[in-house]
Amino acid sequence: MIAKDFPQFKLTDILEVLSEATKKIEFDETFGVMELLEEIGKAEGENAALIVRTACYIGAADGDFDQDERKVATQICEQMGLSAATYGL
Repeated sequence: MIAKDFPQFKLTDILEVLSEATKKIEFDETFGVMELLEEIGKAEGENAALIVRTACYIGAADGDFDQDERKVATQICEQMGLSAATYGL
């Protein structure tokens, strides 16, 4: 899903960014999450909406979009100035 939704990026680049994000969170969860939310917050327009939808898809992938996953998706919405209600959060 990610590769086709972000055709302007190579899959290897996406995986590299995800790997770096994981390292930051593993090193210090609080600051890692803050830094990632700040970076995510730079997205605008359709890219911002796509990020929220992707977070929702990932959260629901196992068939259980639980409260913790909804909280993360809501934080992403807040960071980008989007209404969480638009995405059923």
